[in-house]
Amino acid sequence: MGKRGPPPQPPNVVQMRGTERSDRAREFIVEPVEGEPVPPPWLGGEALELFWRKVSTYQARGQAVVGLEDAIAHYAALETEIIDLMARRVEVPAAQRQLLLRFQTQFYDTAAAQVGSVTPGKGGNAFSKNGVTKKP
Repeated sequence: MGKRGPPPQPPNVVQMRGTERSDRAREFIVEPVEGEPVPPPWLGGEALELFWRKVSTYQARGQAVVGLEDAIAHYAALETEIIDLMARRVEVPAAQRQLLLRFQTQFYDTAAAQVGSVTPGKGGNAFSKNGVTKKP
């Protein structure tokens, strides 16, 4: 059985939030790639504009974007397609909504994805004494 709970946050996100701890420090598995992001040639129109807006937002946050251009391009194309469907008042398929939510979570574009997990204080688990009675 695998680990439970949400995946750990990348080191740059933890540092940006000011919640880094030396005992929980993690290193990047993949080193950031130097250079400038280049969108794939198939991306165009509104999706390309959205791609560049997302890239600038992620760079401002300190997130890596070089090497992730294809994922960001697919994300931008999907979001553009969903916006178009909604503008035409066509129902957006559940699979597309779910995929959009996955992209948003992976790139920290939702409010919930930007909030770190709460860790118990020095006392350990706050619920560990539930149901325990004192001995006379």
